[in-house]
Amino acid sequence: MICQSRASYAAGAGVAVAAAPLVYMLSLMWWIPDGAKYVPGIVGGAILLYGVFWRLPERDQGLKRKQWPFLLAAWAFVVVSAASYLLNDGSWSELRALLVMAVYISFFCGVRFRSGFFTAILLVCAAGFITLTFYQYSQTGGRVGGFINPIPYSTAVGAVVLVLLAMLLFANISLWQRVAFGAIFVPLVAALLMTKTRGVVGPVFVICAGLLFTLLMQNERRRFLKSLIVIAILASVAVVAGKTFLTDRLSQTANEYEALSEGNYDGSFGVRLQLWQASGELIARKPVMGYGNGYRDALEELHRTGNLKESLYRFEANHFHNQFIDTTVKKGLIGGLALVLLLIAAARMVYLAPGATWQRYGGLSVVLLYAGASLTDVPLLHSQTIFLFFGLCFLLSSANRRDNVEALSVRQPD
Repeated sequence: MICQSRASYAAGAGVAVAAAPLVYMLSLMWWIPDGAKYVPGIVGGAILLYGVFWRLPERDQGLKRKQWPFLLAAWAFVVVSAASYLLNDGSWSELRALLVMAVYISFFCGVRFRSGFFTAILLVCAAGFITLTFYQYSQTGGRVGGFINPIPYSTAVGAVVLVLLAMLLFANISLWQRVAFGAIFVPLVAALLMTKTRGVVGPVFVICAGLLFTLLMQNERRRFLKSLIVIAILASVAVVAGKTFLTDRLSQTANEYEALSEGNYDGSFGVRLQLWQASGELIARKPVMGYGNGYRDALEELHRTGNLKESLYRFEANHFHNQFIDTTVKKGLIGGLALVLLLIAAARMVYLAPGATWQRYGGLSVVLLYAGASLTDVPLLHSQTIFLFFGLCFLLSSANRRDNVEALSVRQPD
């Protein structure tokens, strides 16, 4: 009995060590400036501790087979990114983040985590985003971006919004739990709107509508009626908070659209369109391995030959405001294909993972959000959002199947 107890304690401690980097990525990393730079050390420490005290982690072979294609896709993207970095220079922080997550998943592939553990971490993450966002908004009264750019920060907040919504709609939880989680969901949606990021808020609400439609199509009348409160809350927050935080951005959108219709391409939308048009010629010139950071010299050449407008030349874009285009320009068609395969593999992994229904839909929502946000930004270029993407997808695919959020339930005595 004592041996069994010690074995159980050791197994639990080992899983806790394996989960430590994920806990950090979903909490403290966002609360401290430059929090992403500590992730490699935490991952290395977790692997070392596990290897010394628990040897190799126990693996669920069935889960490992489901995660294996994603791991291969991650390493393929790392190899392409490394080759581009060595040949043409590039972003070291991006390559380091991709490499760290590929190593982490390689070591802990097939390890199972308790569903209640993930639920608790999700709520901690949501509370952290709410606190940080409201604090910064109270200090500045303007667009909020955590300790990074508002756009990747918005992508991170939006991902947690979608996973929490999936729990509210599809998890088999009691009414009081649904109300309690809804109380966290409301300010989290407000926090998302405080980022004033149109390229993220739009996809989030489209995916939210898709989740609600999926619930309706399942014809589970009782669960749908319980979820009406969530629907009402989401609609109310969208109207009130949207009017409060997004009025200026909506006006800006209307003005930019009007300017485009008049042939003025100097606004935000116009500059993006020019970048995307210029990318076609750049890709055609170096289609295999791309330019890396040399794309700046290529844009300079286009400007000298009169193929680049002055407004775009002065904009000095750090990227092409589209993950697919940016990756293809910098890493060639091989890089663009590797990126698409990575997203497909992530969607496949979370869909086939033996988790609960809400975990499956939450994981798919995260992948869809990153794909949608990639149309106007580069979420897989920033270290923080790279860590969040890989961490959330891996954790959602590794959680034990548990439709009921037992860890937060109050058990009645027998």
